[in-house]
This record gives sequence, structure tokens and C-alpha cells, in this order.
Amino acid sequence: MMYYLYKIASVTMLLLMVNTQYASADDRSAAVGSSYKIDINADGKVSVQEALAAAMPIKVFENADADHNGYLNSIELSNALSIKQPPAAPIIVNDNAVTVMVKTALLQNPILKDLTIHVETENGIVQLTGVVSNQHLALATAQIATAGQVAAGVAGVQHVVNSLTVQS
Repeated sequence: MMYYLYKIASVTMLLLMVNTQYASADDRSAAVGSSYKIDINADGKVSVQEALAAAMPIKVFENADADHNGYLNSIELSNALSIKQPPAAPIIVNDNAVTVMVKTALLQNPILKDLTIHVETENGIVQLTGVVSNQHLALATAQIATAGQVAAGVAGVQHVVNSLTVQS
């Protein structure tokens, strides 16, 4: 009985957040009523693809996914929505260092570590090239989006040109 009450409470809480866009804790109450949905397929949990579609940084998703199952339940989603991102300070780094930092960040990401992604940097503009397997289209799409977000989060990156493609 307690299990079902927990599930009902979890789904109810998630449904309350469905109309909430990704926002800081202070902005969340203002975002209620927005037509932007995080749980796009209304299955009671938020996948990495749904989080990325809602512009949630991948690091926020990974940190909030406490049980490491690739989904956020209502409690994990609430935690993710309350995480405030510090404003990015401009940092000047040389292109070689940026390339190394981007490659390192890509290799450290669990859904990207097995991919071959080529990284080139010129004047802080990072270009990602490579081919992603089409075996699981949803995963391939998430990997491409994640690679772009991971690269954009590296210090010294001014812009990312994500030229990764899905294998045809």
C-alpha cells in the first residue's frame, strides 16, 4: 500500500512540474503555467533526451540522477530544477589547451566515452566532427546533443560547431 502511495505522490509531483521549464529555484514558481514540458512523453520520469530538450545542462542531469538509472524521478527532478548555475566568467585560454580540455571532458562523460569525436579549436571556436552509430537513434541524438553541451561547458570555449552526424 505504501508503495502505491509513494508512486501516486511521485507521479503527482512530476505532473505538477510538467508545465515547469528548467529554471532556478527562485524562477520555478514564475515558470509554472508555462507551456514548456519537461516530461514530454508523460511517463512519470524524465529521460536525458527530455532534459536536454528542456535545455537542462548535462552535468545538472548527471548530478541529480542519484540512482544512476538515466532517468530523473520526481525528487531528482526537483533537485535538478533547484540547482543554480553560476554565471560563466570569460576566460582566455589558448586553442591547444581548449582542444585538450574538450577532449578530456568528452572522454569523461559516460555516454560519450566510447565515441570517436575529433575536436579542432580556432580562436575559441570548437568544431566537433565524427560519426555516431545509428543502432539506437534516440541514443545517437542524445550523444550528439550531449557532446555539444559538454564542449560548450569547457572554459575558453566561445562557440561550438557540432558537426557530428548519425551513421547512415
